[in-house]
Amino acid sequence: MEQRVCLLSDRAREFVVAPKTESEPKGFWSGLTSFFGKEKATFDVRPSPLESIFEKVLGDEQYVPFCKIGDVKMHVKEEENSRYLVVMENGQAWDLSEWGEGSEFRARLVAETYFMVTKDDFRIDDDESTVLRAIFAFFEITPKEIANAKEYVYWSLVESTMEDGIITDEEQETMSRIMAALELTEGDRLELHRKAVDVRFSELFERPEGASQPTSDEIDAVAQMARRLGLDEEFIRVRVEDAKSRIPIP
Repeated sequence: MEQRVCLLSDRAREFVVAPKTESEPKGFWSGLTSFFGKEKATFDVRPSPLESIFEKVLGDEQYVPFCKIGDVKMHVKEEENSRYLVVMENGQAWDLSEWGEGSEFRARLVAETYFMVTKDDFRIDDDESTVLRAIFAFFEITPKEIANAKEYVYWSLVESTMEDGIITDEEQETMSRIMAALELTEGDRLELHRKAVDVRFSELFERPEGASQPTSDEIDAVAQMARRLGLDEEFIRVRVEDAKSRIPIP
C-alpha cells in the first residue's frame, strides 16, 4: 500500500532527525526546539524562479524530489546561498509568492506542511513526524519560525471559525483540540483571540464607500463571539463602547 506521507529521495533521507535521548520533550512542537536550535539560517529560502513549472522538467533544472504528503510533492534545489522550493499538486505548481520571503517564508512553510500532514485530526504519527523533521532540517527552520508557524496555524483556524459570525460548540471543541496539539499556552490563546476580535471590529468599519454603516446588532454579534472565545467582559465592554461610538448618529 502506497504511503500517504513519505520521503522521496536519498538526499531527503539525509535530513532525517531522530530523538537524541529518551528524555527529549514528549510533544512534537516542544521537541522541535531541541532539534533546531539555530537562531538564523545559513542560506536564503525562496520559491522557484522558474516561470513555467512542470514536474517532468524539474530534474533537468537540478530539482530533487524531497517528500510526498497526500497528493502534494515537494521538490527542492540547492545552491551555495539559496534553497529553492517547488510544491506540486496533481501536476500543478502552487503559487508560493504570497508566502513572503526569508524567515516569513520558512514559518509559512512549517504551517502549510502541518496543515497538509494533519488534515482535520491535528495529530502527527511517527512517519509524519519523520517527514516534517526532515523538511524543517533541510530548510534550517529556527525556533522563532516554529513559534510563528504555530501562531499562524491557530490564527487561520480562528479566522475561519469567525467567518460566518457564529462560533458553535463543535468549533469551540476543535479550537481546544488544536490548541492542545500545537502546545500553545493559555496566554498565547488569549492574545490571538483578542487580536482576532479586534480585527473583526475593525472590519465592520472597512466597508466600500456608499455601503451601509455597521449596526448595533452587528457589533453585539462580534461581542458574543468574543465571549465564546473566552475573553473577559472588561475587554469586550471597552471594544463594544468604542465601536458603537463610531456609528454615525442619524
